[in-house]
Amino acid sequence: MVPLLGQWERIVGQRRQNRKSLGLAKLTPSTLPMILKRPRLFRLLDKARRRPITWLTAPAGSGKTTLVASYLKARRLPVLWYRLDESDADPSSFFHYLATAAKALSPRRRMLLAALTPEYFLGLPTYARRFFAQLWDYISLPRVLVLDNYHDVPTTSPLHGLLQVGLSELPEKVWTIVLSREEPPDQMVSLEVARTLSWVKADALRLTPRETQQLAKLQRLKNGPSRNSRWVTQIHAITQG
Repeated sequence: MVPLLGQWERIVGQRRQNRKSLGLAKLTPSTLPMILKRPRLFRLLDKARRRPITWLTAPAGSGKTTLVASYLKARRLPVLWYRLDESDADPSSFFHYLATAAKALSPRRRMLLAALTPEYFLGLPTYARRFFAQLWDYISLPRVLVLDNYHDVPTTSPLHGLLQVGLSELPEKVWTIVLSREEPPDQMVSLEVARTLSWVKADALRLTPRETQQLAKLQRLKNGPSRNSRWVTQIHAITQG
């Protein structure tokens, strides 16, 4: 009996450790390497801040996360960072980890965010509205909420509709940035119609010829001598930025 009990305790402990590791990965912004500063895009985000929500769409490897992380650092904006994945298809997982992220910002304050338990399942929109209202009361404002890797949430997940409810009632001092490889889902159309959502598309993130030259120069600093400027210009033309 004792060995079995000990084995069960180890299994439970491992599960808790795995959940803790998953939580840290979901709540931690990417570490910034030596990166190309892009004032042009910083000015674009400055303009986008005039609306409560910014949806940034671009393919993998376009630098969405790096751009936003570097912008927030440069502008010294306080952030609540949340990296979505397939587990967030279950709204209870999303709300649990988002509450965990909020708790990390104010560890000494009493957490009043209610967990998503079965009694709420028949009234999920009401729960979402209440959760976000309590979230903004809990954390200090102003604040930027970043929802990274939004494309990882399955299209059939009820989370899309619940986020539409929560994001439709943002306080004045909250700016939400959504990073995705996909365009806003149908559930978010009402936010565009209400002009509360600005959509930054992939073309804006393409490197200009000058930025391509600057990036090549940065790579030379990291890796030693590189190709000449003519070669870099040809690469820019082939890749279209």
